[in-house]
Amino acid sequence: MYLAASKDAPEGAENTDNGPWRSILFRVGKVTYNGLKLDKEPIIIATVDGFKIESVAIREVDGKRTAFIGTDDEHFGGELRQVILPE
Repeated sequence: MYLAASKDAPEGAENTDNGPWRSILFRVGKVTYNGLKLDKEPIIIATVDGFKIESVAIREVDGKRTAFIGTDDEHFGGELRQVILPE
């Protein structure tokens, strides 16, 4: 199970919708048949400067997982980026 946290410009900064952005992608656990199994501590998978992560999708092929992060930076549009996950 993965989640993202994003931070934009400090409060009081002019036009905070334009960033600067910093986002972090974490692994926090896994979904099992019996429910959620949380990791003891969140694990940082990637730090993404300059973009606000708004979505995370995981794809598994032949036992290898890849994350895709979707960004949306208000006035600058969005992108889809691939993040290779550690084994």
